Amino acid sequence: MPQYDVYANSDLRTRNLIPYLIDLQADFMDDLETRLVAPLVPSGRRETPLPRLHPVVEIEGKRHHIVMQEMAAVPRQALSGRPVANLSDRSYEITAAIDFLVTGI
Repeated sequence: MPQYDVYANSDLRTRNLIPYLIDLQADFMDDLETRLVAPLVPSGRRETPLPRLHPVVEIEGKRHHIVMQEMAAVPRQALSGRPVANLSDRSYEITAAIDFLVTGI
């Protein structure tokens, strides 16, 4: 499972609110039973007061925010099917948002 792959949310209960999840976990930790993810929500659906904390990305032609403060570990099986995108070209911005959440700088 490559880091920064984006998957459709397989949880039917939350798919309308959180259509996508981004895999944030390093590739070499593929043997773990869980993956660290953050939700992607459509822009405008939630207030995102800190642009540095919520990178804006385009998925399937629509703008979404990565909501870093809602990162969570999910079972590997939650990221099923083919990824809909890979955001490795935005790795610096995504990592900076995680650092900002954890350190405040």
